Amino acid sequence: MKKKVLFLFGALLIVFSVSFVANTYLELKEPGVIVLLYHRVTDNVKDKSKYNVNVRQFERHLDLIRTNNFQTILPREIYQTNHFNNKDKLLILSFDDGTGDHYHSVFPLLKKHDMKGVFFVVTKYINSENLLSDHQIREMSQNKMEIGSHSYSHPYLNDLSQENLEYELDRSKKDLETILGSEIFSFAPPGGWFNQRVLSAARKSGYKAFFSCEIGRTNLESKPT
Repeated sequence: MKKKVLFLFGALLIVFSVSFVANTYLELKEPGVIVLLYHRVTDNVKDKSKYNVNVRQFERHLDLIRTNNFQTILPREIYQTNHFNNKDKLLILSFDDGTGDHYHSVFPLLKKHDMKGVFFVVTKYINSENLLSDHQIREMSQNKMEIGSHSYSHPYLNDLSQENLEYELDRSKKDLETILGSEIFSFAPPGGWFNQRVLSAARKSGYKAFFSCEIGRTNLESKPT
């Protein structure tokens, strides 16, 4: 089983969330924030990963979110305000890899439905074919979206030397902050894999939120151990 975990370091918060699989019903009666994890949102994707959906499916998900009166929020909003609680119907939409469909498909639909999302970008490939450009990243950030780091080159961080691990975290954060002119709060490790060494390095690099991808549930009253 996989679980997506968000550590909000500054608020001393651990958030357990869920990854969302297309056409799968999720019971949402328990209290706490939910995080829905997506990769590709396009009608042309060949990879049948459970994290990929077509555009129609994605808009149906947004309709379901609206129908059930969930409020979409951003990791930085939880960190900066810290006034949410487990009784609020809160949801974070997250998107990994920084692919072009995040701008062409996801971004317009989120604006249409007056919703927000956090997009985790691999900075080495910004401006590459079929991936986000720096201009698109800035536009999304200026329109209620949060941009987070997904590392510099998308390696499995557990396998790296300490020097290379810190480079991946520091370089990607600096790249995005140069593009946006503002602090980057959130980090998601490639593949969702991490260990205590990776978590400590992310804290050292100045990230305030850390996502992995295992199934779980958000609890705003829990504390890191």
